[in-house]
Amino acid sequence: MSNEIQIGRFRDTPIIADSSVIVIGLILVLFAYDSAESYPITKGQALATAVVSVLMMFGSIILHEIGHVAVARMWGVRSREIRLHILGGWAQLNSPPPNAISNIAISAAGPAMNIALWFGLTTLGLGSYSNISSDQQLNVLELALYFVTSWNLVIGILNLLPMLPLDGGSVLEGLLSIVFRRADFAEIWAARITIVVFGLVAAASFSAGHIFTLFIIGMFVLPYAWPRAKGKISRRPRMQLISSKLKKAEPLKVVPELEVWS
Repeated sequence: MSNEIQIGRFRDTPIIADSSVIVIGLILVLFAYDSAESYPITKGQALATAVVSVLMMFGSIILHEIGHVAVARMWGVRSREIRLHILGGWAQLNSPPPNAISNIAISAAGPAMNIALWFGLTTLGLGSYSNISSDQQLNVLELALYFVTSWNLVIGILNLLPMLPLDGGSVLEGLLSIVFRRADFAEIWAARITIVVFGLVAAASFSAGHIFTLFIIGMFVLPYAWPRAKGKISRRPRMQLISSKLKKAEPLKVVPELEVWS
């Protein structure tokens, strides 16, 4: 299609970016430029830092999705594609995972990748605050690495929050499916917990003045969780596979008590 382009491949899984990535990329560059200007660098260096850090961030998102795909392969599940879009990325799998444990592992693998990147860059001193805290002249790569290191920690923690359709919500749903032995009950209660957690996040974000962040999270979480929390969904058993990143598929019966939906 003309509004998408393949930018790479992970083994047999194509990595595709759609045109909405340009929009969110420009917005992120503006935010990063505003942050970079507060450091002792020129305006040209600030712009270069913003562009480089955003490109690195998209690389981090791809690695996040590769984490999902790689762990899925360990459980014998192949992936159709990795796609970048305006809200981040998704990994579309060809089939559901074989059980709830594998679903939890696949869901947790993406945030784990971001946290591993943060830990690795910090340990190596590449994204350390000490590199940029002095008044000495900074270079573009140092500041961009600092931004990306911080962003990876934020992305990892944010995705582990127990809110659907985030990865942490999928982990929660998987755990509840083990408890209830009913995937439909697990989804409803995971959605209800999502609403409660979002209320806490909203209160914290509002008090800290992060209104834009609150708007983005709400736009992503509420349309998905609200109808499910009220039970206004099909009662056909399902389990979320990788957040809301997977397209609809026919149900696949795995065990007598549970059907898995992608």
